Amino acid sequence: MSFSFQTPYFVNMLIAGHDESSGPELYFMDYLASLVKVPFAVHGYGSFFSLSVMDRYYKPGVYLYFCMRKLYGQRIPVRVGKN
Repeated sequence: MSFSFQTPYFVNMLIAGHDESSGPELYFMDYLASLVKVPFAVHGYGSFFSLSVMDRYYKPGVYLYFCMRKLYGQRIPVRVGKN
């Protein structure tokens, strides 16, 4: 099977890395090769809902526990970290 006859795929990518001087970083690259540094990102089926929640409640330095409580309220127990 030859890949030269197939149609191209349009893909978006999340690129994450860690550097000792700057720490963790996250980048989003769309199918046109535009690269943007982002504080958070989501992909997939529930991305519109997840992105709207993160966009509303995100603050630099916010903890996962706070986000999970905002998202799920008091309906489910949330355990973060080691058991």
